[in-house]
Amino acid sequence: MEKDIRTRILPSEDKEGLLYADALLLADMQVPRSDRIWLTAVPKDMRAHDFVFYLGCHVLKTTHLIETTVKILERMAIDFIAIGGPQNCCGIGDYGRGDRSQTDRTMDRLSTLVREKVLMWCPSCNFHIGRAMGDNKAARYDIEHATKFISDHIEKIQCKREITARVALHCHTGSKQQDQDAEYAEKILRAIPGVQTVGVKALSELGRHCSNNTIEKLTQGKFLELIRDMLDEARQKKVDILATIYHGCQREVCGEESRFPIKVENYVTLLARAMGIEVEDKFKKWKLIRDPEKIIEDAKDCISANNLSLDKVRATLSRNF
Repeated sequence: MEKDIRTRILPSEDKEGLLYADALLLADMQVPRSDRIWLTAVPKDMRAHDFVFYLGCHVLKTTHLIETTVKILERMAIDFIAIGGPQNCCGIGDYGRGDRSQTDRTMDRLSTLVREKVLMWCPSCNFHIGRAMGDNKAARYDIEHATKFISDHIEKIQCKREITARVALHCHTGSKQQDQDAEYAEKILRAIPGVQTVGVKALSELGRHCSNNTIEKLTQGKFLELIRDMLDEARQKKVDILATIYHGCQREVCGEESRFPIKVENYVTLLARAMGIEVEDKFKKWKLIRDPEKIIEDAKDCISANNLSLDKVRATLSRNF
């Protein structure tokens, strides 16, 4: 199934197809397929689990967030599987064009895999699946964002070390869901020994998260102006770490480490670090490197293990770094 999807979307010149292709290839540059701890295709005999950790598509560009969150959930001793990738897309793009077939396929698939609750990562998927559930009779499950689930079960987390740092949360505001996600992420940060939270301006201009569509509408220049103003505020408040909530934000903001004396890390990275779990953010590493040939050298083991075309790798790097 995965091969069919790749064949279909890799030659595509449309923007959405290229975004999916880039997500798949960047994931392959970071993790050998044999080592993945998430599913992209669902075996026919897959049993139902209490929870499904639903990734969406574009978090595959930042695989460390998947691996980190899966390891946190494993420590919480819950029965779950993680699933994502374009084959399991929420269908938000097609839905906006009047076609809900992909949305229904994914929602039907989730209904066969989950007994209790689907834990959402992507804010766009969370919004879209939430609004589409009323029209899908198979969707007999609840959805909940990962921030809320981890926050509500924070007592199951055993921290082994302190993270001595002043941490500001990069928040999106203007919708109830984004405000709630920020509230729960803040609670998680405050539960980490040694962390001192510092407030910086929440950004209403950036929609649900720092997505490609949002940046395109704003223009790259305006987006960077907003982000750098926020980071300048953080610098003045002597912040050590800017904590992101969403994968798009981590992806789009992490490169600013080259301009500001502030680390950009996701809230799950900080929580996991306190638990003794560390997964390298290769996307950030490569964004700071910026040199395609040096990135290829750094990723050579995965490129070889996954038999990736160097021409396609170079094309993907040119679009993303």
